[in-house]
Amino acid sequence: MSEHTKSKKTAAIFILIVAVLCLIGLSWQRFFWFDLSLKETVSAAGVRYGVDESLIFAVIKAESNFNERAVSPKGARGLMQIMPSTALFAAENMGIEEIMPDDAGQNISMGAWYLAYLAEKFGDERAVIAAYNAGENTVSGWLARGAMLDDIPYAETKNYVGRVEFFKKVYAALYK
Repeated sequence: MSEHTKSKKTAAIFILIVAVLCLIGLSWQRFFWFDLSLKETVSAAGVRYGVDESLIFAVIKAESNFNERAVSPKGARGLMQIMPSTALFAAENMGIEEIMPDDAGQNISMGAWYLAYLAEKFGDERAVIAAYNAGENTVSGWLARGAMLDDIPYAETKNYVGRVEFFKKVYAALYK
């Protein structure tokens, strides 16, 4: 069974569980902690950079689980876990003079800008998600060697892409 098929089955099971919880009156958003408190900020960044809001929310969920002050062992910071080098690159291209990684608005804006940049470079959402996690040069290398994104060489990135795709489906359902 392909990863894509597994992801679809997992999403279907999750939606069924959510439906049952709704029938018994539990707030399933809070039950599963799919935060929408940043909707205005995410929406504005999504519109500005042409990035699906569900994808932005999914990346935030996967990267920091909505912890604005999250810091990874490798130094990525904030809601969207922006690496310092990516923050500099984004700031230069966005005209930002002072980088404030713990500022939710700026972090989301930079993350959305970077997702748009990756989308323009790769044109494929799975490649964008993989590059957000493993780095654009790494994904470019995989693609140059003929690697297929249905079989991502790094286990961590393969798992990350599946999680983001799943979270994106959940957030897309929340917006309806």
